[in-house]
Formats: sequence, C-alpha cells, structure tokens
Amino acid sequence: MLALKDIVEIQTSATQVFEWLSHFDENYRAWHPDHVVCKYLRGASLQVGSILYCEEYLHGKLHRMKFRVASVAAGSRVDYVMAPGMSGSFEIKPTERGAQFIAEICMGATVPLLGRLLDKILDLLFSTRIEQVRRHMSEEGVNLKHLLEQQSVGSAAPAR
Repeated sequence: MLALKDIVEIQTSATQVFEWLSHFDENYRAWHPDHVVCKYLRGASLQVGSILYCEEYLHGKLHRMKFRVASVAAGSRVDYVMAPGMSGSFEIKPTERGAQFIAEICMGATVPLLGRLLDKILDLLFSTRIEQVRRHMSEEGVNLKHLLEQQSVGSAAPAR
C-alpha cells in the first residue's frame, strides 16, 4: 500500500487543532488556495458515516471527491474512505510545544504480493502526480500551521 504522510508541528493546543477540523467544511477554502468547495452531502461534521464532498485543483486539474467518515476518536483522529483502495486520516497529537498534525492518504491493496505490485505500478504510472499530491499535502500542513498559530496569537476564538 502506498502511503503519503505529512507531519507538521503547530504551536497551539491539540484541542484547537481538532476544533478547526470539526469545522472542516467551513475552513476548507482558507486552508489552501487550490480548494474550491466543501460541503456535507449526508450527516454532519465528524459523524461516522457522514459523506463530505470536496473540489480542489491537483496537478492543474479540478478533482471532485467524496469522503465517508469511517471513524472518529474525539480530539485526536478522523479516518475517512474515498473509494475502494483509497483512504486517509487526520491525527492530532499533543506535544510539549503545541500539537502535531498528521495527514495521511493511503492508496492500493493491502494483500502482500498484490499490494507491492500495485505500488510499483502506481509509482511508475503516476509518480509525477503522486509527487504533486505530496507537495499539496505539505502546503496544507504549512498553511494550517500559519492559520492556527496566527489565530492563537490574535484571539482565543476557534477558526471557522
């Protein structure tokens, strides 16, 4: 299975980061300039089974995506499924200086032999696009750090 992971240290509380995440649909466009729209089609924020619809530009093309919230550990983690063989998570861990925000996207099969073969095929066929997704995830991490640290200094109210 191919896993893309980005980790950023944010100088604000883990509670503040999870609060921001709990308003994901409202905060989505401010998170990255390539984000276009985000809304719940079914359910509500951080509710298992909810369906979130997002549009964003990746590698110069508009992508329309649906995410199903698979599990939520209040205050620390959200797991989602995009399609068969594609899933991801957002995890927040408290640190001495604030919080660590970990975003991960996984693609491929978990079957040992098939998974390794599929990873190699994905890498060969889509290496440029995969690298662009990695860069986008990194930009999101930096942007989130900036948004939440600026908010921490400016006020105690949660970002929305």
